[in-house]
Amino acid sequence: MTFPVYRIDGWQSYAEEQMGSKRKIWFRSSGTPECPDGEEYLFKYPREGFGEDWAEKAAAEVAETMQIPHAEVELATFMGQKGTISKSFMSSDQENLYHGNQLLELFLPEYDTQKNFGQSDHTYQRIVNIIGSLGASAASPMLSVLDDDSGIACLAGYLTLDALIGNSDRHHENWALIVTFSREEDLPAVSRVKLAPTFDHASSLGRELSDERRLMLLNDVEKARSYYEHCPSRIYWNETDARPLHPAELVRRAAEQSPAAFAPWLDRAAKIDDRMIDEMFSSFPPGWISSPALAFAKAFIGMARGELAEIHRSIVQ
Repeated sequence: MTFPVYRIDGWQSYAEEQMGSKRKIWFRSSGTPECPDGEEYLFKYPREGFGEDWAEKAAAEVAETMQIPHAEVELATFMGQKGTISKSFMSSDQENLYHGNQLLELFLPEYDTQKNFGQSDHTYQRIVNIIGSLGASAASPMLSVLDDDSGIACLAGYLTLDALIGNSDRHHENWALIVTFSREEDLPAVSRVKLAPTFDHASSLGRELSDERRLMLLNDVEKARSYYEHCPSRIYWNETDARPLHPAELVRRAAEQSPAAFAPWLDRAAKIDDRMIDEMFSSFPPGWISSPALAFAKAFIGMARGELAEIHRSIVQ
């Protein structure tokens, strides 16, 4: 089955998204049976020469296969421009979204909320402490298949996904909590805190490479491995570290601390076989992803899957 492409020229645009460095516009849907009138979608423009649209869609499909709560992503065009649409995961006006930088500032007043990259105060333990101290639950009922429905167990799935696809953009604006306030009384009170579905995975699967570079890496195992090993997570282990951890190394260290949280996700990552990956990438419409981009993305997942399988073996022994 080929992924559908939504033409949203007739939808109502109502706001530019200020978060992030790439252009995004909020729309209200209209005129399609799959998207009932009035639903809110974020259209993302990919940068010229980057495969951010197909990478975002591929990441969402991998997350779906692993049953990781994630933002819904569909391919779309607006005024002839290819991109993606992502449905808002906020379900009522009683819900409020707080990004990681806002939460970290609450717990660490000197935290620099504007510094997305090179932000060594953005550590794994601080993220876990915030989720735990606020009693955040998992993002979705999809996690009912797991023994643990805590936000921390859900975060383990997000980080495993990052390692599998090489997501290099898990900075402090790319994770969030959804806080629901009860307004039945004079003063609003917090009635629920949950981890937001994982979102914004466009910086993955070698999407920034030229086809020439992809072909060179595919023909040189050592250089391909070097590319894989230099993928940053944007999350640090210690605030004194010079650089963030590689996504797989972050999973390795975190899984050693919390094996029960990571083991189910690592098991699911290992079960994504070549047939499933082939089927997913073959679902892109013709011309949406080049043959070298497709081949390299598949090779990247293969390398990452091997690394995650090794981590899984080490924590279940």
